[in-house]
Amino acid sequence: MKNCIFLLLLIFSTTNAQNKISEETFHSLQDKIRVLSAQNIDSAFILTKKLYQSDNYIHRAFSKGAQGYLYQLNYDSINSKKCFKESLLLINQAPKSIERTKNMAYLYNYGGLSDWKRKNYKEALIKYQTGEKYSAEVNDIIQLVKFNINTALINGEIGNYRTAIKKGLNSERLIEKNKSLYTIEQFNLNKSTVYLNVGSFYESMFENENKKNKMYLDSAFYYYKKTIMFSYENTKNKIAAELNLANIYLYKNQIKETEKAYQSVLTDAKENNLNQEQNIAIYNLGHFYFTQKKYSKALVYFQKTDSIYQANQSNITDFIYSNYYQSKIYESFNDQENSLNHANIYLEYFEKNEEDMIHQIQDINQVQNSKTLKKEMELMREKYSTAVFFKKYSIYFSIGIIALLIYFYIKSRKKNKSTELKYKSIINEYNEKLNQVIPIEKTKEEKNSNLNLDEEKENLLFEKLLKLEEQKVFLNQDFTLQFAAKKIKTNTTYLSYIVNKRFGKTFSEYANELKINYVINEMITNKSYRKYSTQAIAESVGYKNATSFTKLFTKKTGLSPVKFAEKLNSDMDSKISISN
Repeated sequence: MKNCIFLLLLIFSTTNAQNKISEETFHSLQDKIRVLSAQNIDSAFILTKKLYQSDNYIHRAFSKGAQGYLYQLNYDSINSKKCFKESLLLINQAPKSIERTKNMAYLYNYGGLSDWKRKNYKEALIKYQTGEKYSAEVNDIIQLVKFNINTALINGEIGNYRTAIKKGLNSERLIEKNKSLYTIEQFNLNKSTVYLNVGSFYESMFENENKKNKMYLDSAFYYYKKTIMFSYENTKNKIAAELNLANIYLYKNQIKETEKAYQSVLTDAKENNLNQEQNIAIYNLGHFYFTQKKYSKALVYFQKTDSIYQANQSNITDFIYSNYYQSKIYESFNDQENSLNHANIYLEYFEKNEEDMIHQIQDINQVQNSKTLKKEMELMREKYSTAVFFKKYSIYFSIGIIALLIYFYIKSRKKNKSTELKYKSIINEYNEKLNQVIPIEKTKEEKNSNLNLDEEKENLLFEKLLKLEEQKVFLNQDFTLQFAAKKIKTNTTYLSYIVNKRFGKTFSEYANELKINYVINEMITNKSYRKYSTQAIAESVGYKNATSFTKLFTKKTGLSPVKFAEKLNSDMDSKISISN
């Protein structure tokens, strides 16, 4: 028994020890995760999972926040967003303290970085501003510098390069001023990141100003070199700087150095599992070979860029311009169909991406060199669209047109046949004098001599109603249920009952039928009546609105009043003998 108790205590104490992480160990793990996020994502993931085993809500929250950013670096937006939400839920369970406030800022920094990677710049900026408040509350200088660096990046993304450079260099001065607050690894990482960003802002300024100001290019070159100096423990920043240096070699027309640098970066990025840098290098090699008119080689890399985008929806800008260059390449090959296809893809995604940027960023200064490319692609689409369309779809188009013509011809024949039958039926009814209403109950009246008082009253009222028909009172505009009931001295309920019983209709249907039958008879017997306008005919039978009259007439005859009159005129002497 004693042995069992000892064993249980041992298991409990071991489990408990596994869940306890000291604050010193926690801070050490935080620093390692930050450094490894820029060097080896897989190793950083392992440390976050180790940290998540802690029984401290703040530790677990930081673990989830860091995981969210790492997932986004691997283009997994779903898990990235999920982890950020979980991190906030966890940290809110911790009691209020300086440590909680500091880590709340870290979580919003990770959330902002993830939004930035997703190009949700507005959301990223909101998170940075929220995090800044937490850092300022506890005077966390190191984290405030990071927010300053990240805000500079957003300014760079929307074209505010001078503001971005100013913020970047201000961050560099703050890092130097507070050097004692950093570990050596942290200091080098932050300096490296600032120099890389400032270099990219200068390079973007050079491109944005039509590649005329060589001073910007020289400044970019200088800061990329400084990035490498401070990146001996930061592979990610080192490779990114080397990639950008290759761009500068190309601007300076140093062809051999450019190709060598791009290929070297591609190899290093693969070896270090840096997907983003690898993808950028692939696109840049395609662009490099395009500028050298080595179109077949360029196509290989541009097609890889397309595949990367289709696989994980990343690097959309490279994907868009890859299709622009592919369209140009296929045009040089005289391959109109492929040229048009890539021009269409370019235009579709360019417009979507442009709309998204405008929607997110209200103060964007300019759209970089895109209008000329867009116009060029639109001209190419106009140039080849008609030729490719008729080449590929002319047979199907012709078959479709023929099928539609046959369909409408058959439909028209059926409609005409149906209309003709209706028309003949109406004329035959007239000739046989069947248009006059014969009440259903009349025969019964003759057979039954013994009627009770109610039936006598009903028959009397019915006779009065028929008298109104003979007097053509229904032509009156006011011929309504109330009007007719008053005329035959009864109530509306009883009159409605009689009409429904004798004719199987509502009073409204009964009145409309009398009016339409009158018009039909007048048209058949009165040539002058046929010459009336539709409005005049409608008014002659008590309709104010010619439209509602026309609908009722067409429903009855299958023809509009005008068409019915025309057909009567043409058939009077040749087809149907009408007795006047």
